[in-house]
Amino acid sequence: MEFRTETSIKIDNDKFPKAAVEPFKKLVVAVTNTAKLSTPVDSGRMRQSISRRFTGEFSAEVGTNVEYAPFVEFGTSRMEARHVTPGTDFRELGQGPLTYTLETTDFGVFTAELSQIIKG
Repeated sequence: MEFRTETSIKIDNDKFPKAAVEPFKKLVVAVTNTAKLSTPVDSGRMRQSISRRFTGEFSAEVGTNVEYAPFVEFGTSRMEARHVTPGTDFRELGQGPLTYTLETTDFGVFTAELSQIIKG
């Protein structure tokens, strides 16, 4: 049985031109990299296991199959969810690495590239 903790990024592809596929892929790579950097490290296993998979032109999943990932992401009755602010070693409580990543990712870069594509 495969267990996976992940987040999905999906865009209604009827509304976006094919030229937007590459900017979307760059966005997913950026989300994956930030998720890795914001994952607390003891052994490094969870950080190394974070991966992405594209499930369509404008849909992707970023996550991990490490069995303890839900406890880091969502916390337990004895431990709060936690993440590391990229560039520091400080573990912050309240949000897991995937939640933190989605809330802090600058989607403006993707939006700007998409605007340029649509304008032609």
